[in-house]
Amino acid sequence: MKRFLFGTWLLISAGICDAENQTSNYLWPIKGAEAGENIICAPQGYIGDEFNFDYLFIGAEEGTTVLTPTGGVITDFGVGYHTTLYQSIGYKSDKPNFDEKIKEVKPYLDRSLDPRYLCGDITISVGNGIKIYIEGLNGDIAFKKGQRIGKGDPIGEVAYSYHKIKRPSIRLSIGHNDKSSDPMTPFGLKSSFIPPKTTPPVTEVTSKQAKEDFLLHIGVLKELFPGLYNVITPEELDRYVDATVARIDARPGKWPIGEFRDLMREAVAKIHDSHIYMFPPTTAQTGPSHLPAIRLGWIGDTLICTNATTRYRRLIGKPVASVNGLSADSMKAAASARIGGYDMQAAEYKNFILATEADRILFEKPVGDGTFDMNVRFSDGETVEIKGHDTRNGTPAYVYGDRFFYTNTHPKSYTLRILNDSTAYIGFTNLSQGAPQQEEIAAFIRSIADKPNLIIDVRNNDGGLGDVTEKIYSFIANKPVVVSAYEKAKKTKEMKTLQFSTNYAGMTELFPDFEPVEGKEGYYNRSAEGRLIVPDSATNYKGRVYVLVNERSASAAASIAALVMKEGRGTIIGRETRTGYHHMTAEKFTETLLPHSQIKIKTPLIELGFDTAVTERIPYGRGVIPDHIVPLTLDELNYRNGDAILNYALGLIDGDTGKGAEESPTPAWVWFLIVGGTLIGGGFLLFTNGGRTFLNQSEKKKRRGPIKRETGTGRPIGSD
Repeated sequence: MKRFLFGTWLLISAGICDAENQTSNYLWPIKGAEAGENIICAPQGYIGDEFNFDYLFIGAEEGTTVLTPTGGVITDFGVGYHTTLYQSIGYKSDKPNFDEKIKEVKPYLDRSLDPRYLCGDITISVGNGIKIYIEGLNGDIAFKKGQRIGKGDPIGEVAYSYHKIKRPSIRLSIGHNDKSSDPMTPFGLKSSFIPPKTTPPVTEVTSKQAKEDFLLHIGVLKELFPGLYNVITPEELDRYVDATVARIDARPGKWPIGEFRDLMREAVAKIHDSHIYMFPPTTAQTGPSHLPAIRLGWIGDTLICTNATTRYRRLIGKPVASVNGLSADSMKAAASARIGGYDMQAAEYKNFILATEADRILFEKPVGDGTFDMNVRFSDGETVEIKGHDTRNGTPAYVYGDRFFYTNTHPKSYTLRILNDSTAYIGFTNLSQGAPQQEEIAAFIRSIADKPNLIIDVRNNDGGLGDVTEKIYSFIANKPVVVSAYEKAKKTKEMKTLQFSTNYAGMTELFPDFEPVEGKEGYYNRSAEGRLIVPDSATNYKGRVYVLVNERSASAAASIAALVMKEGRGTIIGRETRTGYHHMTAEKFTETLLPHSQIKIKTPLIELGFDTAVTERIPYGRGVIPDHIVPLTLDELNYRNGDAILNYALGLIDGDTGKGAEESPTPAWVWFLIVGGTLIGGGFLLFTNGGRTFLNQSEKKKRRGPIKRETGTGRPIGSD
C-alpha cells in the first residue's frame, strides 16, 4: 500500500497563534529560574519512542513553586495520569486542592501504574481564545473554577508529570481556539514548534483513494485487532474484501464523501465488536431537513409501524410488507449490513437498532434521499402515501414519546432508591463514579442491610472504569472471584499501520510486558492472569441480588452481570448484553486516520479474557444471557405499561412474573429533557475517550473531565 507523507494526513487542523500569544512576555513558570532553563523536551522532540508535538517539559527540584505565566481565569483543575504522551486517565474529585485530590483518588489508581506520576493539572484561560495547560503539580493551594488568578501567583509545586521522565517536571502547553499553539515564543524563546498544516474539509474521494482508505482499515484489523478471527473467518474476510474492492472498481471517478462514509460504516459494522467505532465527521453538520412521519421497526421477524404522528396514529402496530417498492426482507438485509457496535454473536443490540432506527438508516442521506417520503404497503393490502415531516416546522410530535430510551438515565450517573419494604434499587447510567460517589453508594448499601432484595440496574449503560466495577462488585461479593483470565495483544512491536495513528504514531513498541506463550497465537500479559476481587470488609450486602441488563449494557456494565453470573451471586433479568461474556477487546485503542477521506476509526489493541469455560448456559461468542429473558415488544418500546424489565423483576421478587408491578416514577428533569429534545438515544461513553489527535486542545480539555480510563471502558473484568 502506498505510504503517505506524514504532514498531509496526520495533522488534521491547525491553530496558528495570534500576535498576542507570539509576543506576550510570559513569566517562566518555575520560581527562581530563568526562561528556557532546564527544558527536558521541547516540541518536535522525542521522549523514548514517542513524538512530542506540542508539549514543553520543564525540570526542577521536587517541591519547587510553580507560578502562573500570565493572568487569567481558572477554567479547570484536576488530577490525572498520562499513560502515553497523548492519552491519559482523568479522575473526578471535589476536593479543593491537588494534594487532597491525589490522596482521594490514589486508592483507585490501576495497580499497574506508578502512583508517583499521578499529578495535578490546571487550565488557565488568558483571553482571546488562548488557554495555558500546566500538568505535573501537587500542593495545598485551594482553587475554584472561575477564579481569577494573577501573573506570578503560585499554582502548585513541581511533582512528576510523566512516567517516562524519571525526574520531577511539569509539562506546559498552550492552546488557541482549542487547537495546539506555540508554547515557547510567549516566553521569549527560540521555538521548535512547527504549526500543523491545515487541510480543507474533504467533500469527495477518487475511486483509487477510496480503495486505499478501505484497504488501510482492513490492514489495521489484520495487523492489530486481536479479536478479528473470533468474529469472521479469514476466508469470509477475504471474500468480503474482494467484493468491496470490486464494488469500488465498478464505480470509477469521484465518490461523494457521504457515500464513502456509508461504505466505511458497512466495513466497520462487518466486524462485530462493541469497541470498534467510526468517529462522526469533524466538519459542522446541519440537522436533517426532514424526519419520518411514521416510525418503522422490526419486532421479532415482523416489520411494523412502531410510532407515528397523530395524523397516522391508526397505523401503529400494523405489519408492513414493503416501503417504496422495497420488500420488508430486503430492507432488513440492507439495514443489518450497516449495524455494528456489538460483540460477535451478541445480536440483541442489532435487533434493538432494527426495532428503533432501521427506517433512518435506510431513508436518510446518503443512502436515501433524506425526505422520508414513504409509499407504505401494509400486509393487509392497504397502501398509504406518507410525506416526511419538514423540520423547518419543528420536530415531529409522535404519539408515544422517547421515555423507553431514557430508562435508567440519572443526572449524576446513578440513583439510590428504596422501592418498597423488601427491595432496594441502584441504577447506574455509567460506572465512572469517583471516590465520594462510591462511598455514598457504599453507605446506601450498608443502610439497606435489612432489605432482602437489591436490584442493580445497568441497562442503557455503555460502561465505565474497571476499578469502579470491581469496587461495586466487592460490595455484593460473597467470596473472592477471579476477574482476569488473560490479556492478549496481536503484536507488540513493528506495527506498520501505526504510522496512520493519531495517538500512537511513531511508536515502535506498545506492550513491552507482553510475552509469547508456546502453542498460542499472540502475546500475553502474564501478570494480569488470576487477578482477584475480594469482598469488601466494611460494606458487603448479603441479600438476594437481581441485575437488570439489556442490549445497550456494554463493557464494564456487562462485566457486572458477568461476575454475578459466574459466581451465581444473583439473578440476571432482561436481554443479552451488547458486550461478550468470555472476553472483550478493550483497554487500549489506536485511532486510525484514513489519509484521503480523513475518516477516523478507533480499533482495540488488547483482548481481555474473563472466563474460558464454554457451556450450554454460556455459549462462546455471546453476551451475558439473562436467567430471565424479557423480549422487546411494541408495548415496552412505547412504554405502555411502564418499565417492562423492572416490572418483571419486581414481579419475580413477589413470586408473580405475570403481574405488572407499580410503575416507578420518572424524575421531572427527565421529562424536561425529553420534551426539550436535548437527549439522544444510544451514546457511547467510551467512545470519545482514549487519546486525541496531536492538535486538538479541546480534546485535552475533555480528558480532564469526569473520571475515565484512556479506553473509556476500563479493564474488562474485564473493564467504556
